[in-house]
Amino acid sequence: SLRSMKRFGTPPQSFKYFFNLSEKPGVKLLWAEFENKTIAAVLAWPDQKNIVIGYNPSEPKYWRLRANDLLHWELIKEAVNEGGYEYADFGPVRYEGQRQYKEKWGCEIYEDAEKRINPDRWFYRILRFFWKTFVPLKLTPYLGKLFRK
Repeated sequence: SLRSMKRFGTPPQSFKYFFNLSEKPGVKLLWAEFENKTIAAVLAWPDQKNIVIGYNPSEPKYWRLRANDLLHWELIKEAVNEGGYEYADFGPVRYEGQRQYKEKWGCEIYEDAEKRINPDRWFYRILRFFWKTFVPLKLTPYLGKLFRK
């Protein structure tokens, strides 16, 4: 969701990006509902012999229901049942809470990949702070297109 991306200090991808991704074979989208409202989702796709968990937006007020855990579990079960996947790639770690979440699933954290994907240099920290603090939520889809090109 836009709120999740803003909370991470990350410009969102465009709708076109997701439409193009959805046309690739093997893409999976699972979501959880509570009281007829979508409260969490997970989007994943195959990459050679791995399943990449790329996006997992959720509504913070429903985190107590552990919908993210349910979705990750269902995704992993589907990947195992389909066979052929060597591992599930949970993506980079951007903050300590993500590290704890991913480690509870048995993820191995590769520091080199983490630094390459999500540099912790002062320049990127300033950009993330600026995005989280000053960019209005309603502008994020439009500005995100510019940053994500």
